[in-house]
Amino acid sequence: MNHMIKGDKSNSNDWYIDSGCSNHMSYNKDWFSNLLVSSTSGHVQTGDDASHSIKHIGDVRFQTTNGTDCLSEVLHVPTITKNLIFVWQIVEKGYQVRFTS
Repeated sequence: MNHMIKGDKSNSNDWYIDSGCSNHMSYNKDWFSNLLVSSTSGHVQTGDDASHSIKHIGDVRFQTTNGTDCLSEVLHVPTITKNLIFVWQIVEKGYQVRFTS
């Protein structure tokens, strides 16, 4: 399932768990560490059929209830408006996903 990625960036700290995206991705370059320029001219396509260029690949650190953790191999795609976590990429790394309200 692809999500439509149009709109504003008003919820810039929110991350959406997505089973249909191809990789973790974020538009916020400031969150990245170990940032590498993408060696290919890759693109991601969103549910509205728009194509968005992948500019960088890197790691994003975040706070958890147990301290700090890191998402690795996150795509920096500046023209998307939502931060996406690819659920299968988390499962492969052995993360436990917990939903809270």
